[in-house]
Amino acid sequence: MVDSNSKPNRDTHPRAGLWRRIAALLYDGFLIAAIWVLLGF
Repeated sequence: MVDSNSKPNRDTHPRAGLWRRIAALLYDGFLIAAIWVLLGF
């Protein structure tokens, strides 16, 4: 028998908002650009 309380609850983690996701994509883009500059592309 499996206890229902042992299953992970997805509601415990809040969802990231749209602006936070856009900021994360922009940050990743800056990191990729910096790596390209360091590698000489």
